[in-house]
Amino acid sequence: MRTAVLRHVAGFEIEECAAPRPGDGGVLVEMWAVGTCGSDVAAFRGRHPLRAPPVVLGHQGAGRVVEAGTDTALPAGARVAVLPLVSCRRCGRLEQGPSHLCAHRRSSGAGLPGILSRYVVVPQRALVPLADGLAYGPVDLFDRAAGRTFATADPTDHPREPGT
Repeated sequence: MRTAVLRHVAGFEIEECAAPRPGDGGVLVEMWAVGTCGSDVAAFRGRHPLRAPPVVLGHQGAGRVVEAGTDTALPAGARVAVLPLVSCRRCGRLEQGPSHLCAHRRSSGAGLPGILSRYVVVPQRALVPLADGLAYGPVDLFDRAAGRTFATADPTDHPREPGT
């Protein structure tokens, strides 16, 4: 399969590698649409603390289930969106609110394989079924719209603390 690997700052290479196989709780997804957000741009520029080359970027997108591992319920052919974060489901922070507060959260490209590949294994709990009439392309736009400013702006142009 083909995978886009950020090999060095500002340098992608398209590589051929073996398709991954789903294990317990994992689902093999053929990616049909992958978005690029501010954290991907920061990694490309060498400015992301968790995503450093070599790394496969991408954590927002949609695709079709190819194969499900054990302990999964999504059938082959199901259309799915990939959630950008996966919580540990064990830390006390989840009681405080959404999964992004988890101290041990993982994201594609930071703790989980990036999805800028033809095929990727994703934990089933990070997949949301899509309605049949919804096109793949717009699915990744929702999260990117919220982060658009970060993707287009140079972070060194902005103050780091309010009032500075």
